[in-house]
Amino acid sequence: MACSGELPPEKRRRISATAPHAFHCLPCPLEINILQSLPSLVSLVRAASTCRRWRDLASDPGFRRRFRTNHPPPVLGLFFSPPNDAIPAIPSFAPVRRDDADLAKVVLSGDFLLTPLYVGPRVAPPCWFVADSRSGRLLLFNWQAMHLALLNPLEKRVEGYFDFSELDLMDGGPQDQFLEPRLICFDEFPSRFWIFFLRHDQRRVQVGMFTDTMREGMLLPWLDAPERPNPNPNEQRDDWLEDGMVAGVFIYWFYKNYRHAIILDTTTEGLRCYAEEVPPAVYGEGAAYCVLGEDVAATEDPHACSPRIVYVHRNMIHRLTGGAPGSLAAPLLRDVVKDLGPDIESLFVDLHMQLPEVGNRFTIFGLRDGFVYFTTSHPVVQNVATWFCSLSLETGQVEKLLCRTYDARFQPYTMPWPRFLLGDPDDDNDSGIGGPSDSSKGNNERRQDGPAFSKKNGRSSTWSNL
Repeated sequence: MACSGELPPEKRRRISATAPHAFHCLPCPLEINILQSLPSLVSLVRAASTCRRWRDLASDPGFRRRFRTNHPPPVLGLFFSPPNDAIPAIPSFAPVRRDDADLAKVVLSGDFLLTPLYVGPRVAPPCWFVADSRSGRLLLFNWQAMHLALLNPLEKRVEGYFDFSELDLMDGGPQDQFLEPRLICFDEFPSRFWIFFLRHDQRRVQVGMFTDTMREGMLLPWLDAPERPNPNPNEQRDDWLEDGMVAGVFIYWFYKNYRHAIILDTTTEGLRCYAEEVPPAVYGEGAAYCVLGEDVAATEDPHACSPRIVYVHRNMIHRLTGGAPGSLAAPLLRDVVKDLGPDIESLFVDLHMQLPEVGNRFTIFGLRDGFVYFTTSHPVVQNVATWFCSLSLETGQVEKLLCRTYDARFQPYTMPWPRFLLGDPDDDNDSGIGGPSDSSKGNNERRQDGPAFSKKNGRSSTWSNL
C-alpha cells in the first residue's frame, strides 16, 4: 500500500475530519491574497467553484476590480462579419492562437457557431452582421430585414430578437442613414443591457433604443445637428457621421471631418445628446484615432468614466488623457504610449511582405478594456494576409492574436465574468462559464434590478449645442 501512494483508511478519515476546520481557520486577508495571486480568470472561476467561502470573496465588487486590474479579461477570439454577397450570411469566429488549454476548454464549451440564428425566428434574408460585443454578449444586425439579435455564445443563451418594424420610422426620408447599433452592459447587473442606434439625414439625428425591459423599442425626437456638417447645400452627402464608439456609459459619434463629435449621455434619468469639438491635437495631425474610456473595470463608478483618445501618427501610438466624464472639451494631456515601428517590422517579416514606404503601416480598429486592437493592413483588403494584434496600454506589450485576410469588419470577444460571480439573482448555476443555462427562460420573468429606462423618462432627452 505504501508503494501505491495511498494512505491507510484510518489516516484518511482523520485528515478528512480535520481539513475543513483547518481550512476555515485561514485568515480572510490570506485567502484574498491567495485568490488575487491566481494567474488567470479561468483559475479564479475554478477556485471559486470549490466552496461557498471563496465564491463570496471572489464575488465582492472591490475584489473584482483589483483582480481585473492585474488580470484583464482574456480575448477568446474575433467575430468576423460575412462578405456582403454571402447568403446565408452568418458571422464566423476565429479563436486566438494560444498555448492555453484552459482557454481552449472555455471556447469548446460555448456555441460559437451561433446555431440560434439557424433555428430561431425565420428572418429573410438571413444576412447577419456583427455590430458590437461586450460582457460576453454579441450584437448582430440585419438591415435588410430590420432586425437585431443579441446572443451570448459562451453561455449558449439567446438574449432576444428585436424588430425595427415595431418602431415608427415613417417620419424620416428615403435617404436616411442608419449607423451600426451599440451595446452597453453593466457588470453589477448582468441581466441588464441597452442597445442604441442612430439614424440621420443631412442635418438631423435621431437616437433609438431597445433595453431588456423595453423590447418594443423607443425613438427619441429628431434633433438638429449643430455645426452644419455639410456646408455645401448642392452636395448630396448623407454619410457625415462615423459609427459610434462606447466609453463607459457614453457613446460618441464623430463627424467625418473629425472636428466635432455627437455624444450620448445615458447617466441621467433621461438621455442627453450634445456636441463637442475634438481636440486639435488629433485632427491637426490627420491621424486615425478611436475613443474609449479609461479601464472601466478598475473604475469605482462607470458613470464617471472619462474619455480617452488613442490615435496613430507616424507609427507612434499617442494617448490623450484627462478631462471630465463624457467630455472632450476639457484639457487633455498627451503622451506617447509606444513606438510600434520595430514590432510592425517584425510582423511584416513574418508575413514575408515589404513595409509600405509612406503612411501609417498599421490601422487601429478599437480600444477596449485598456487594449488597443490594430491590424497590419487597411480594412477590406482582400487576398492580403494580415496580423490582428493587441497592445496593452498599461504594459506596452504587443500580442499577436491571429493571422488571416482582413475581408470584413470584426469585433473582439473577451471572456466575461460568470454570472455566479457577479451576484446575478437570476443565475442558479454554480458551474461557472460554459455550464448549462435555460435559454428558453423568458427575460420578462426575470427579477429586474439596476438601472432601467422607460418611455416616460426616455423622452426627456435634451440637446446641447457647442
